Amino acid sequence: MRKLTYKVIEETDTSQHIYFLEFITDRTSKWTESQYLRHRNNTIMELVSDEETEVFVQQLKNNFEKIGQEFEGRSLGMSIREE
Repeated sequence: MRKLTYKVIEETDTSQHIYFLEFITDRTSKWTESQYLRHRNNTIMELVSDEETEVFVQQLKNNFEKIGQEFEGRSLGMSIREE
């Protein structure tokens, strides 16, 4: 699994919104970008970091088990950090 961190810029005619996204996934950065951008016009993604996450993923799995949920699937989600 990888943790992909992106800087995302959404532009309109009158404004610009910049934020950061983190994806925990076993997919490539190219696939992640294509999926995120497929319904977002005027949006640019810049890959900021790409790192291994085995320890982090195991911690998430353990936390999910503690609350009675099963881990299934390839992506654990994302978080948004405003700039």
